[in-house]
Amino acid sequence: MIETTLKVEGMACLMCESHLKDVIRNICPDAKINASYKKAEIKIISKSEPDMRRIKAEIEKTGYSFLGGHSEPYSKKGFFASLFGK
Repeated sequence: MIETTLKVEGMACLMCESHLKDVIRNICPDAKINASYKKAEIKIISKSEPDMRRIKAEIEKTGYSFLGGHSEPYSKKGFFASLFGK
């Protein structure tokens, strides 16, 4: 599994998060997607690395600014690791 983190400027509310999740879901239908307007960030967990050029183009079509992104191998953290940061 791959975890991709995107930085997106312009999200101001929960509806912005929802809108961008729908945009990305059209590109990566089987991915798990989390968005945070407070962090200006979208996280995608998918089987393969998503097409960044296509994601950038689709995000910018909606009026948001794509600031960049990166992918890395995903490893699920256990319950206690998520609580205590280990």
